Amino acid sequence: MRKVWAFVIALVVVTGFICPVLASQMEIVGPYGETFGNMYAGGSSWFSQWPAFKQAMVDGTAVNMVYAPDPRFVGDSGLITPWFETVYSFQYPEPGDYGWRIHAPLMIHGMSIAQLTGNIQSKTVIDWDTYPDGTRVEWTFDSSGDWTINALDIGWGAPSLELSLGALFVKTGFSWWGGYGHTSPTPEAIAALNSDVQGEWDNQTTLTITYRIRKDA
Repeated sequence: MRKVWAFVIALVVVTGFICPVLASQMEIVGPYGETFGNMYAGGSSWFSQWPAFKQAMVDGTAVNMVYAPDPRFVGDSGLITPWFETVYSFQYPEPGDYGWRIHAPLMIHGMSIAQLTGNIQSKTVIDWDTYPDGTRVEWTFDSSGDWTINALDIGWGAPSLELSLGALFVKTGFSWWGGYGHTSPTPEAIAALNSDVQGEWDNQTTLTITYRIRKDA
């Protein structure tokens, strides 16, 4: 294990954010922190993991990081390794693996997709490098999907919404692309992985995913 990062997930319920939600009562379960197989790779474990995790949320048995490739991280440690958020990594947990993506799923009862659309936002922040005074530099995404310095009202976007099993599921995620541009474990891809991702791993220490949701007073 080369490095361990802090992984923080949060939910902020805000009165007065955007516009009123139509329902006055809603039950929120989560958010959880989870790593799933790369959904864009053929044969990915994502296609069994995500349905099973949704059912676990409904049943009240969901566990943070239950699918972590390293069992030492299953549970509420608040820690991850770089492998847990790198797609097309080709190396972990075994050669040829197509990697993993971090997600922060939550479940909401008492709301429809139409009611929640526009009333919930998510934001991903990583730290990257250090200012001269020693404080860490935080980055998020701008409206075009490019990295920008983090600020209070920058980086918020719409998470995905899915109606399933009688509940509304919300999720957002993040991953590095190991060996950018490569999707199969060729020697060139491994070389790119070693070059590109190592720089990313050496600079990042924390990943934070936050939701904010408007709930009428």
